This record gives sequence, C-alpha cells and structure tokens, in this order.
Amino acid sequence: MTGSARFVSLSLIWLAAIAVLIPADRAIAGGGPENVLLVVNRASDSSKMFANHYISLRDIPARNVVYLDDVPNTERIRIADFKNLILLPLLEQVQERGLSGNIDYIVYSTDFPTIIWVRGQRDRFLELVNEQGGRVANSKKLFNPWASITSMTYFTSMFINNDVSYFSLESNSYFRGENRGLLTRPFAGETQDRFEDAVDDSRNGNLDEAIAAFEVLAEEHPNQVAVSYWLARTYATMEEPVESARWLARAVSAGWAFKDYTASDLAFEKVRRHEAFKSVLDRMGNQNFRFYPTHGFRGTYRWGPNGMINSAPDQGSAFVLSTVLGVT
Repeated sequence: MTGSARFVSLSLIWLAAIAVLIPADRAIAGGGPENVLLVVNRASDSSKMFANHYISLRDIPARNVVYLDDVPNTERIRIADFKNLILLPLLEQVQERGLSGNIDYIVYSTDFPTIIWVRGQRDRFLELVNEQGGRVANSKKLFNPWASITSMTYFTSMFINNDVSYFSLESNSYFRGENRGLLTRPFAGETQDRFEDAVDDSRNGNLDEAIAAFEVLAEEHPNQVAVSYWLARTYATMEEPVESARWLARAVSAGWAFKDYTASDLAFEKVRRHEAFKSVLDRMGNQNFRFYPTHGFRGTYRWGPNGMINSAPDQGSAFVLSTVLGVT
C-alpha cells in the first residue's frame, strides 16, 4: 500500500424546542485518557520508559495500559505475526477489561514493528476485483505489499474478519472527501434497495408510502443523516412544516451542516417561511456541499458508504485511530 488517502499513517487525534436540538458546531468525539489504549513491549526498556512518561503526561489509567510479550524484535513482520502476536492479544485485553466501548485510539510505545508484509491479502483483493469484472490500473504500483502498523490498526475491524476490501481506495468511509453520495448512497445491499425505493416514491408523489418506508429506516438507523433529510423533504412536500422541521433538526443533530444547500432546495418551498423551519435553518452550519461534513470520531461509530454514521454492523465500518510514540 502506498500513500493514498485511505492508507496514510494516521497521527493521534484529540479530537424540547427544535432549536435546542441543534448544536452550533457538530463535532462530538472522545479524546480523554480513558479513550486511549497504550500498548507496551514488555521486553523493551525503551518501550517501558517512553510509556511511563506518556502515562504521567496524559494521566492514562492503569487499566488502559497493555503490556505484550513476544513482540518481534524486527522492523518488518508478516501479517500473521502482527495479527497473532500484537493485534489479537491487545484486543483480548480490551475485551477482558471491559473497555470495548471506550477505546478510540491505540498508542504504541517504542520498539514495535512498524512495517507489515501484506502481499497475500493484496493479491486476494486484486483477484476479487478481477472476478467481479473490475479493473485496477497500475495495480502493482498502487498496491505495494507493505503496510504501516498504524494503517493496519485503523482497519482492524476489516482485517481481523479477513475482509480484504480495506485495500479499496473507497474503504476509508470516515475520510472527509468529496461528496459522492451523501443523500443517495447511505446503505449497502437490500437496505440500500429499500432506501432507493422510498426515494423514488417521494419523487413520484407516493408520499405516504415514502414516509412509511423512511420512518422504518430511521428507526433502524437513527443516526443516518440521509434518511432524516429525505423525511424532512417529503414532509415539506406534504406541506407539514412542523414535521419537516423536526426531521430536519434531527438531520442537523446527525451532522447535516449545509445551510445554503438546504435554503435552495425546492422541496422546502412550501414550508420555508414557517417559524419552525426558519429556526432550524438559522442555526444550521454552512459547510461546502461539495465535501462530506466534518464529524467527530469515536471508535464505536460505524461509518456508512456515504461517510455518515449507520447503526447496524452490516451497514458501516468502524475504525481505530493510532500512533507510534517513537522509533528507537
């Protein structure tokens, strides 16, 4: 893997009334010491020394510090060794210590291998692309057989489940790139089919059917901004401003922050002068609709194909930010 956007080594990031429901700046995230897992090579004095300084400086709780044995004393390792000697042991400790819902960042102290041999999984990914009739230009140059420890940690949920789709250039759905499907591609598989059917109903005037379908999706995926926004649009078409404003507020609370785009959306023409709608619009952020909206990070969030949070495990990918304290 090369320095493409989805495989950059990530640094540690510290990241009533309808009006009351809307934060001025949507960026809820973790960031405290309780959200950090510090991983230490027990056989290395350097690793323990740097870890002790980090613990003192950042007030890391003792239960958030994991000491690993049998860490390979090399700069480069095979993917199986990374999985069996580093990643799985630390994940087992997370589970045993009841930290599964807390950890957003994994911090490796010094004396850990930083380069991982992934040729087998790369070749499997390219085989799947070919089997599905796809084509990856310059694949040998674009997908080299080495990956960083931080990038492999970032894609932990895919990697440990033998899902080689993390090689795809679209695998990092938390990446705030260009908006290519915020309102059109929130799901995958059968759920996406249901969503598209509801969109077609809304556009074709089958409003009751659209509302019923969208509300089921909203119950299943309460944080998915695309569903809330389409409910707001559909209720506006039905000339129900209070319901439209309520769902628009919910979209904003889930990350919708495009005031100019919303103000120009013709679907809201019949409700835009209503006080409830204006209240939501006045407090909405005004980001560039060309890009996905900024959003706080949590290790428990699952990011859908449209770069926004989905609730179901099969409708989004979770990621783990990580860093290495130093190399000795």
